[in-house]
Amino acid sequence: MKLLTVGQIGKLKRVPLKKVYEWALQIRKKVNVFGRGWGLIIDEGDKYYRYLMPLEIVDKFPNVPETDYVERIIKKYEKAKYPDKRFSIILLGGNSLKNKSWIEKIEKKVKPVFPDTYVHYYKHWETGKEIIDFDYELNKLSEFVKDRKNYIIFAKSAGTLLTMRGVFEGAIKPDKCIFVGTPIRGVRKNDFAVDDWIQKYNIYTLYIQHKNDPVYSSDELKQYLQNNKRVGYAFMEIEGKSHDYLEYEFLTKQIKDIVYKVKITHGYVVWS
Repeated sequence: MKLLTVGQIGKLKRVPLKKVYEWALQIRKKVNVFGRGWGLIIDEGDKYYRYLMPLEIVDKFPNVPETDYVERIIKKYEKAKYPDKRFSIILLGGNSLKNKSWIEKIEKKVKPVFPDTYVHYYKHWETGKEIIDFDYELNKLSEFVKDRKNYIIFAKSAGTLLTMRGVFEGAIKPDKCIFVGTPIRGVRKNDFAVDDWIQKYNIYTLYIQHKNDPVYSSDELKQYLQNNKRVGYAFMEIEGKSHDYLEYEFLTKQIKDIVYKVKITHGYVVWS
């Protein structure tokens, strides 16, 4: 099954891209296809759109096919295992022991989507120590990924810091990341070199932060990313005033969707 971008559809049908977007958006509204192999991609400014559209649906242009027809094509598409590049996912929890059950719940919800899932269990959860041992955990993580390619990291709190340090040191190289509850203020008190890590952190990342997270609010994180001139990321502020992040369904959807999202670099969309 062949997949076409909006640009390719426009050339094939000899119509302006705006007409293709309008047509594709009508299909998008009729059937929930986002995160199932193709879908609507919107950048931070809500200006740029990108689709991958199966040729069998493109053949119906400019007519909008019925929902049941689109569903049949999606099922064929899923059986064809597109895209060819399949991702595994590594899940890193926060520091405290309660994050063990939290990250296991996330894994259970995303297992059907990924060919391979891996929960990274921190040593201090077993020993009873209060703080994560970053040296030990990074060695363990880098050993796990050394022969792996095409993996995504989903990380919360301390897990986001472990990922940033791993990228900084060249120990890991995920394709994409989702960071939940990124804690910048607190780690500075422990002399972690997070301000150095961010300078070499070049992985496309979706940041999800509670508006009033007591550890680091969404406004603080947004400002931090802007001050450090981070590019190639997306940001989602959600209502909340805790550092727990119990929005399991919402987080699961973001994990599923990011497989098919694009990188955003200096205002342009680049298919990843």
